[in-house]
Amino acid sequence: MERTRRCSRRNRSAPKYFTHYTILGTEVDVMGLLSIRHAESVYRLDWHADTNTRVEPLEGVSIPLTPLEDWFVLYLLMPGRGGKADLIEGHLKRRGVRRDRLEAALRQPLPAEVRARVLAAMTEAGG
Repeated sequence: MERTRRCSRRNRSAPKYFTHYTILGTEVDVMGLLSIRHAESVYRLDWHADTNTRVEPLEGVSIPLTPLEDWFVLYLLMPGRGGKADLIEGHLKRRGVRRDRLEAALRQPLPAEVRARVLAAMTEAGG
């Protein structure tokens, strides 16, 4: 089953476009033009597939995946998602980071505590 909808911009975190799929029993959300409002400004996910993008095949279609570094920052900005950010941070510290993705995040306005956490993760991961 597929549902596609334009999302309301009144939400704190809302993609402009959202589609939900159930594929072989797995729930998949596809989002486009994701932004998150926070106390200081709006964070916009600036991501495009590149040569470093992980791609997974699914029923003959190549699906590009958003890097974990982007999800780390997004979860830090989302209320109630700190546990997911912690899990991703631990993984990045063990496996290394895509410095380019975290640097892209740091070029945007971020709350001081999020900025500090991203910088610390880069330092601890050797990024």
